[in-house]
Amino acid sequence: MKTIRDYYQSPAIAMKATVLQITPSDTGGTVILDHTLFCVQGGGQPADHGTIAGIPVTHVEAAKDSDIVFHSVSSLEGLKEGSEVELRIDVPRRVLNSKLHTGGHLLAALVEEILPGSKACGGHHWPGEARVEFIYDGQLPSDFEQALCTMIDNAVANDLTVKRSLTNEGDRFVQIGEYPALRCGGTHCWSLKQLGRLIVRGIKQKKDRLRIGYDVSVDLSSQRYA
Repeated sequence: MKTIRDYYQSPAIAMKATVLQITPSDTGGTVILDHTLFCVQGGGQPADHGTIAGIPVTHVEAAKDSDIVFHSVSSLEGLKEGSEVELRIDVPRRVLNSKLHTGGHLLAALVEEILPGSKACGGHHWPGEARVEFIYDGQLPSDFEQALCTMIDNAVANDLTVKRSLTNEGDRFVQIGEYPALRCGGTHCWSLKQLGRLIVRGIKQKKDRLRIGYDVSVDLSSQRYA
């Protein structure tokens, strides 16, 4: 059994899929599909929400060491194994999560460029909590925040592309402009113009760890985010 993750390459917010398996639970149940547009929770990003056959999807996660995706739903009413159903993504949630994830990748690339020897070691791209952490044991330049903000604004103004690629083994990589491609299964903007404003919220350094908090502006004028 396998779930093909169409959101890896597609910007669609709705599609048809076939129900492979249904499992009841006290809170509704879980559904396995042959295809999905719902991004799973992981890599520092929350899961997509939306509906399957009009039924709210409350959580999405991947099975460990498997290609199966589990969709938690509030009800199984009307769902049958083997039936075709319509999937619809919660667009505002997808847009915000995509912006935050792309913003985190951009921050990581720019900080590593500004601070030789620094290395991004973690990211948390949740609304209101977004941050990227780095290993860095040097002293921050006095103009570090100003230089970082200027580089962010320039990258967005230059509308760098956000490229996606899949290996023959099914691993997905995301690359901003000509910065190094990173293995990533999350959703993203398609260019930095869609990202809009990326705001540095705070910079903290403790020993050899550097943490940068950030926020993004929200513009729902485009639905092309995956």
